[in-house]
Amino acid sequence: MATPSNPGAESAATSAPWQVSVSGPAAHELRALVRAAASPEALTRDCAERPLPQLRALVESCRQEVERGRRFVVVDLPPAEGADPLAWRRAGVAVLAHLFGTVLPQDAAGALAISVWDRDPERTMADGARYHQTHEGGSIHTDNVNQPAIWDYLVFGCITSAPVGGETILVDARRLHDHLEAHHPEVLATLREDVSWDYRGIKDDVYRAPVISYDPRGECRFRYLRPYLEAAHARTGEALSRAQVYAFDVLDALLQESVWQIRFTLRPGQVLIARDCQMLHGRTGFVDHPDAVPAHQARPGDRVKRTMERYWVERAGPIPDPEARAAADLADRYERTRLLLSEEMYGPGFQSSGGERFLAMTIPHLELQPGDRVLDLGCGTGGTLRYLARHYQVHGTGVDGAADCITMARETAALHGLGGLDFVHADFRTVELERRHHALWTCQSLLYVADKQACLERVRPHLEPGRRSVLADYCRDPGPLSSGFRAYCDACGFELPTVDGFRELVERAGFEVLDVVDYTEWFSDAMADELARLEAGEADFLSRWRQADFDHLRSRWQQKIGFCRAGDMRVAYIVARA
Repeated sequence: MATPSNPGAESAATSAPWQVSVSGPAAHELRALVRAAASPEALTRDCAERPLPQLRALVESCRQEVERGRRFVVVDLPPAEGADPLAWRRAGVAVLAHLFGTVLPQDAAGALAISVWDRDPERTMADGARYHQTHEGGSIHTDNVNQPAIWDYLVFGCITSAPVGGETILVDARRLHDHLEAHHPEVLATLREDVSWDYRGIKDDVYRAPVISYDPRGECRFRYLRPYLEAAHARTGEALSRAQVYAFDVLDALLQESVWQIRFTLRPGQVLIARDCQMLHGRTGFVDHPDAVPAHQARPGDRVKRTMERYWVERAGPIPDPEARAAADLADRYERTRLLLSEEMYGPGFQSSGGERFLAMTIPHLELQPGDRVLDLGCGTGGTLRYLARHYQVHGTGVDGAADCITMARETAALHGLGGLDFVHADFRTVELERRHHALWTCQSLLYVADKQACLERVRPHLEPGRRSVLADYCRDPGPLSSGFRAYCDACGFELPTVDGFRELVERAGFEVLDVVDYTEWFSDAMADELARLEAGEADFLSRWRQADFDHLRSRWQQKIGFCRAGDMRVAYIVARA
């Protein structure tokens, strides 16, 4: 397994949290895909044309981690099962690369895959060799250095490992950027200036670009491999300034500090997938056995040189840019990045406090029977329906107006092999459903709806008469409200009734109210637990997110806890019968 070796990393006793295995139905799909392909071209075509639902769901789960989480994953390919192990690993790496997006050429010949191995132990980058052709260590870098384009993913698969050395080193560029901004602002300013870069392996020319730039969301992007920029400046005769040399020295010194590094050794059949511009990488030097031969020349029984297979991949289609959307668009609040950030607090699959603990407290009110169908209005990323499917053997329909909520709900249900769950992208105030449901569940979704009664009146005909429903939502205190809470509701677009008003509108919508539970104190305690968990795991959180994200979540939770404890905000759920 990919075992972290630095003291601050996860324990080697178990699989690291960023490690994912291709197993079960996804492994079956992968083996069938590789066996059916008569050539690399056929494999590429089949990756584009075959459904591969389990494998694609796994890839999308990994993509979430690479784009919005830790910015990297290590994927374990399944065993070869009778196939040539070298060919099998190469094919597995190729499949992951092509499922992740559009594979880009890496040299003047247009090669889509590059084998990384030591061509000549005597050659070095100082002689003009490319990094992937040597056994040298150090030079922690990004790959997007020998051409101006900044692509999305590095896909790097281990075909064979070295007997000595070759440990992988990763450094999160976002943490490094925040450190530079706080402690070395003059260095950061210099790294934002254009420098020259060598088109090594592409053409005999140079181009200009900064070491650090920013994407449309304001997130940092690094471009760095010092020998390449120094070679470009030597070619043009343009000397680096003292400020530039100092900035690169500071950056190199930080990159070598163990506090920033994640270290592990990739084993044969493991694939590193990383957000190239946000996860710098390198290796320790390695030594092949004296009798080792290149992988493409190996025969059964041969010792094989350390060999990695590398792909550069661009995401198919644009990554949503929340800042480019209209501020009034509610779906913007539930864009994938923000959903994943919220799940750091709520737990995977949830967008409200309490998560599965709240379900365990409230779901028994529904009196569900195996085979029942539950309607979840404002289903978010699908955690409630997945919980019901696992624990109560029911089916369900989730409706949400945020496209990324539905996409993530579908991906995760497929990943866990949960059939019988439908997720519909629609405004639940106007959605038309094809079947009746035995229960309605909605949690903190009606708060955005001005005419809640009309919404429930529209839903009620889709429910089996006499069966129970649970409706949970934010409410407000009937007395005077603080200016801070009024501003909070205005900014969020909340339309909040009192607890009594919530009961009355449910009754007017044609439901018989069986019970009303004000659970504000429980809710406040649940948020306090979530906040304590965030603060206790600060180091782990900052390995995946920015300091600004941590500060936002902490202040938001403190604010909501304060509103509850001051009496401004109430939280209630209603048990009702259609």
